[in-house]
Amino acid sequence: MPGLAYQLGILLASPTNTIEFALSHRFGYQRAIAGFEVVTILTLALLLLIGSEAHSKSFVRKEQPAGGENVA
Repeated sequence: MPGLAYQLGILLASPTNTIEFALSHRFGYQRAIAGFEVVTILTLALLLLIGSEAHSKSFVRKEQPAGGENVA
């Protein structure tokens, strides 16, 4: 799953240079970069606000039985 998440992130980020280059011709380099960053930060903030949080979630696995059997 981490590899899939990494590759999807690369896929979504790949048009960044093209978008910034197109915006720099219309608004100038500094405003294009600043505008792109503002949109990115606001999008991440929105995702954090609407996301759920698992309070008191334990990341410790229960020990396996001595016989090595998988118990569901």
